[in-house]
Amino acid sequence: MKIKHIMLLIITVLTIGFLQPLVMLIGGFTLIAGVLAWIYSDLPPEKQNAWESRIAHFMEQLRNGLRKQPKPYADTPILDSEPRPKIKRSTPVREELVQVGSNTPDKEYPDRSATPS
Repeated sequence: MKIKHIMLLIITVLTIGFLQPLVMLIGGFTLIAGVLAWIYSDLPPEKQNAWESRIAHFMEQLRNGLRKQPKPYADTPILDSEPRPKIKRSTPVREELVQVGSNTPDKEYPDRSATPS
């Protein structure tokens, strides 16, 4: 045996071993396709032509359905051209809350590390 045949055999065994569900799926589809081809070949020519026209009609409908159809509202813009008004706050923001990280001690909350005497 050539080295190509040995490598192909090793790859096939590894594929069957590690990808068994995929191999089973492909094998199942192959078996179904073979049975359908065998049944189709036993049909009379008139029925074969009828099945061919059905499949061709189905494929045409599928192809036409996958094409993008123009939408009647495609020319309208998605966003409004007018800017939205800004929201006004009913109460102003306190300056103490805005000054994060300032070194001034908070007057409302005394230092809690001090022990009461």
